[in-house]
Amino acid sequence: MEIYYFIMGILVLLAVLDLTVGISNDAVNFLNSAIGANVAPRHIILIIASLGILAGVTFSGGMMEVARKGIFFPGKFFMPELMIIFLGVMLTDVLLLDTFNTVGLPTSTTVSIVFELLGAAVALSIAKIMQMDGNLGQLGEYINSGRALVIIMGILLSVVVAFTVGGISMFFTRLVFTFEYKQRLKRYGAIFGSVALTAIVFFILIKGAKGATFMTADMKQTISDNSLMIMVISFVFWTVFLKIWQMVSSFDFLKIVILVGTFALAMAFAANDLVNFIGVPMAGIHAFILAQTLDSPTTTLMTGLEGKVQTETILLLLAGVIMVITLWLSRKARTVTKTEINLARQDEGEERFGSTLMSRVLVRANNSFVKGISSITPAPIQKFVSSRFAQVTSDIKKKEKPAFDLLRASVNLSVASVIISFATSLKLPLSTTYVTFMVAMGSSLADRAWGRESAVYRVNGVLTVVAGWFATALIAFTVAMIMTFIIFYTGTTGIIVLILLSAWTLWKLHLRHKEKDESQIEDTDRETPDDTSQAIEYYTKRQIKTIKFLGDLYSNSVHGLFEGDLKILKDQFKSLKNFETNINKLIKAALQDVRDFEEDSNLMHDNTALGITTANNILFSLKEIVTSNFKHFDNQHTPLTEEQIGMLKPVSDHFAGFIDRLLKDYNNYEEGSYDSMRKASKEIRKEIRGIKKKMLKLMKQSDLKTRQTLLSLHILEHSEQLLVSLTQLYKIGH
Repeated sequence: MEIYYFIMGILVLLAVLDLTVGISNDAVNFLNSAIGANVAPRHIILIIASLGILAGVTFSGGMMEVARKGIFFPGKFFMPELMIIFLGVMLTDVLLLDTFNTVGLPTSTTVSIVFELLGAAVALSIAKIMQMDGNLGQLGEYINSGRALVIIMGILLSVVVAFTVGGISMFFTRLVFTFEYKQRLKRYGAIFGSVALTAIVFFILIKGAKGATFMTADMKQTISDNSLMIMVISFVFWTVFLKIWQMVSSFDFLKIVILVGTFALAMAFAANDLVNFIGVPMAGIHAFILAQTLDSPTTTLMTGLEGKVQTETILLLLAGVIMVITLWLSRKARTVTKTEINLARQDEGEERFGSTLMSRVLVRANNSFVKGISSITPAPIQKFVSSRFAQVTSDIKKKEKPAFDLLRASVNLSVASVIISFATSLKLPLSTTYVTFMVAMGSSLADRAWGRESAVYRVNGVLTVVAGWFATALIAFTVAMIMTFIIFYTGTTGIIVLILLSAWTLWKLHLRHKEKDESQIEDTDRETPDDTSQAIEYYTKRQIKTIKFLGDLYSNSVHGLFEGDLKILKDQFKSLKNFETNINKLIKAALQDVRDFEEDSNLMHDNTALGITTANNILFSLKEIVTSNFKHFDNQHTPLTEEQIGMLKPVSDHFAGFIDRLLKDYNNYEEGSYDSMRKASKEIRKEIRGIKKKMLKLMKQSDLKTRQTLLSLHILEHSEQLLVSLTQLYKIGH
């Protein structure tokens, strides 16, 4: 039995890890509306969410049944077999969720755990049937296929419901209140707020009470019998409270709705999703404890698990504490959060996702549909609707401007809370990620946040996330099945190997995320400068970082070419995307400043136009060098000869020296520095032109491949262009 104590310890450890990686992914569900609307400082939002989590974990007792008997029949397995299933599931879940966290994509912890349980149970059932010389037709005796189908269909249905309800709710809410909603809120906003808050109270505190571990059956029955009365009292109370609040306070009551909604959604998340993180280990603990009471603990079927098992409240609270700590400390949670806020924001900005054929087709189809509806809609109605959705200009500084307004945040939280809480009350483990994400996307679409300038990118972003959801199901099922087979047939050795391999993978994912953070040029959103001197200071700092990044990319790429190292070349090729993103941010910031500054000097306009051209030239030349180097080796072309490398190496050394000098002079600019830099650039370019001639002579005198010579000349040509552009950029910056 000693090995099972070891497995129990591993399950507990994996439960803690799963709580940390799970909350990092699912924090997006309840934080995004409050953070996206800038409703309060981040620490206030986190405090509210933390309280919601701690309250919600005590409501999740009923959900624990899903992990124990929702997917398979535990009475058909022995305790050792259940341990194999649970271990395979937990190893898969930790790795899968941390992978999605690292790349910044929200996925469903519910879908992952359901399909992992299904995959592991199917694998163990097949192995068991094969061992008894049975046939696969007996698989239905082990798998609770009916319940599994209900769970899966419930999850998929929630996606459609969430998007539709979110879009419809936002459309009519905006139609009533418009973007200039503050005056209208004074007249009938209390009704809107009370409806939202009443719905939250009803579905969270009343329906959700059915799963509370601290409430007696009589208490739950009393609440259930008086649901309508409590709902009416809640509506009246909130209406009166919000109306009085409007009269005595200037504080926007929508912030109250959002903060209460954040608490409610965090509570619903904890009640619904805690099973995804500790449900399997808890089932393992219950199986182990049950086995200890049996005469033959390893050879008796676990029929005792098919009944109801109460989960200890203290364990649920401990799990809640771990989630709260992770919520405050996790950097990956912020990475995932950025994805959804970026897709839902009202204004233009840097798009994380590109354009694809599918997104373009969908946008065109939508535009055609809208035109068709418009053609049969009377002009007065079209005019009225357009007037209700007219955008308003804002003097809020860019850094302080929210991604979307308080009204949309209120709708997002209210609708998502109602759907999730209602499903929780029915003990359906729907995906909180799917619901909150699709509600946010539906409200964004209805709010006309996806304009012509951003629609294809936003749609592609949604498609990417949804594709990731399907990948979650497939990967979870397959990997859990493979791990279960390995553990079943290799025993202790397989368990140790899988644990070590999983630990190594988690460490590599941690390093990758850390490197990703460090590799990005400091960023992104900035406060709009008050005058040109602040703008120049900002651009100077960003230019220094950009030039340093450029120098590293150039040197590493050329070094990889000389060494014939495909990995180095591939890494630099991937880094180009980050460099391009930051160049584009510089250009957009410059255009924004031209538009915002009252100053209208020809010098400012000339420098901005020249700076944009120069930045684009730098990006073009660097992309040509790095991409050509990578593709040359990726296509298995002949490496450069020693003679060619010997000619190119001095150029690479001179370029690196020029970059170092440029960075030094940026920080210690003196009169005449530009003339000195221009002279140095001219000397290197003169040497490059001489090397070009030698390169062509070498081609005539030896049996060189055309591609080798073209690549060498390509590097020389664009190195020369980079020197010209960098010198020009230095002049503009001073």
